[in-house]
Amino acid sequence: MDNGLFLQRLHADAFCLAITFSVCKLTPPSITEFSMPITQRLAELGITLPQPAAPVAAYVPYVITGNLVYVSGQLPMDNGQVKVTGRVGSDVSLENGQLAARVCALNILAQVQAACGGDLNRVERCVKLGGFVASSAD
Repeated sequence: MDNGLFLQRLHADAFCLAITFSVCKLTPPSITEFSMPITQRLAELGITLPQPAAPVAAYVPYVITGNLVYVSGQLPMDNGQVKVTGRVGSDVSLENGQLAARVCALNILAQVQAACGGDLNRVERCVKLGGFVASSAD
């Protein structure tokens, strides 16, 4: 699977990393033919996807149009709390910045899984990935 997600810094002073949206091309459920279900591979890697974040106010977690799913606004949220805040290099260590990126990526996968009715094998490819990290000047 080719991964692509678009990250955007929302509040540089507040959040270390924020993901604005990902674009994934989907195949119809009947066409998926992988040798191993993606969820099985994630389990082998010791990765458990979190529950997708619930919509708040006018926030829409994803939109499907045609065979594309757009995932919006994923922050480094873990159990309803922002996991990492501040600027990498001054307030946040590189390791914690990497942790924030991982949490955001897992949150995106959880939203994509929800958009696909629980079947990540429907993802044919992810189309775009961009990342913005709030960091110190040096």
